[in-house]
Amino acid sequence: MSQSGKEYGVSPLELSFCASIQHLLNFSFALAYTDKVKQQNIYNVLLYIVSKERILIRAGRVEPRLKKRRPKSFGWLQQPRKLLQKQLVA
Repeated sequence: MSQSGKEYGVSPLELSFCASIQHLLNFSFALAYTDKVKQQNIYNVLLYIVSKERILIRAGRVEPRLKKRRPKSFGWLQQPRKLLQKQLVA
């Protein structure tokens, strides 16, 4: 994504990670089983395709990076469960 962004003048933060992975997996067979000249051509095509896969920036779609669940007020289980169950019943 970084190389694609540099070569085609796109910020890597604007490129779709999932689409980049999918295209890389689609091209991996061709990159693995061809000669060096064809590999470079295929790699250049891959960079071009990745540079066209941009994410949508939607206004007002910012999510907070916070934990939703609140911590519980219970302590840690530090004795065997069976022993604690007997103590609670007694």
